[in-house]
Amino acid sequence: MYKAYDNILITSRKLFLTGSVQKGFFDCKSASAVINILIFLIIDIVFLWITVFVIHFIFCLREGIIINKDHIINDQIRVKEVRLIGENGDQLGVVPTNSAKEMAYGAGLDLVLIAAGGNPPVAKIMDYGRFKYEQIKKVKEQKKAQKEKIVELKEIWLSATIDTNDMKTKANNANKFLKAGDKVRASIKLKGRQMARPEIAVKVMEEFFELVKENGVMEKQPNLEGRSISMIIASNVKK
Repeated sequence: MYKAYDNILITSRKLFLTGSVQKGFFDCKSASAVINILIFLIIDIVFLWITVFVIHFIFCLREGIIINKDHIINDQIRVKEVRLIGENGDQLGVVPTNSAKEMAYGAGLDLVLIAAGGNPPVAKIMDYGRFKYEQIKKVKEQKKAQKEKIVELKEIWLSATIDTNDMKTKANNANKFLKAGDKVRASIKLKGRQMARPEIAVKVMEEFFELVKENGVMEKQPNLEGRSISMIIASNVKK
């Protein structure tokens, strides 16, 4: 095989040399002849390297030497037989590899080795191009999800005796958090006699929610926990 390639290279070089001589590269008897010879040698070397690369690439492609980095497919599969899975997931049993390839090629699909360590190895008939596309798409979606903002729980403290202006200020802060996609936990710590009238604190919570409900939904209703009442508001802003 490689001897034939050598003959092709030698013939190509002779043709290129003949063309170069006819163009007068070696007719010069002055110092410029040296430059012409150097130029010819450089062009000849480049031409030879390109020819070798192309022939080697074609040979490897035909012989299945170029191995897919992710999966062994089609003519890259060298085992004698495989446990074959059809395009729709049907178990087709153990079949000769050549027969499995013919089945895949006949359907316009690929034969992909999915479990090389099996006895015999397991191969599946599939559209490998589509399979790779879906894999790349899935990886991109996973990376995108990882980059998405992590929802944080922001804490805002109110009081049972909070005045209107102070509540509006805290509501503005809560709206900023909700618009950014975070959650807000509003809490009130009951002091002294306030423990006997927790409904006052609950009413404050309800008034606070009215100021932020445009950007949030009640995820957890006001609930008494020890000496504190708290509620959780989730963002309803769509990104």
